[in-house]
Amino acid sequence: MVVALFPAPSSGGSLQHGSPAAVGFVLLAVWPVLAHDPDGTAAWALRRGPCLAATAVMGLGALWFLFEMQRHGALGVAERFVTFVQSVCPLLVVVSCLRHQRLRSPVASRSRV
Repeated sequence: MVVALFPAPSSGGSLQHGSPAAVGFVLLAVWPVLAHDPDGTAAWALRRGPCLAATAVMGLGALWFLFEMQRHGALGVAERFVTFVQSVCPLLVVVSCLRHQRLRSPVASRSRV
């Protein structure tokens, strides 16, 4: 929401826009690692491997974004990639949790018998 208060200028950079955007990106990139279940009993998307992979993909996307920003390249493509991953990751976690809950519920186990 803060990024919307300080839109990017039509040309050049803006510390007012870049600072909240960077903070928001970091928070969105590290939440999978912070949310992972250390004992491995949680839903698939909250286990260590997928959480590390999600954070790594977002980090690589951020590096690509910075690279494109420096060389004035395909900045929009890199930004859209990062935002796509950041929006799909929570969706995968929700779907994984719903599926995990359904598989572990007593009703689901009775219906399989």
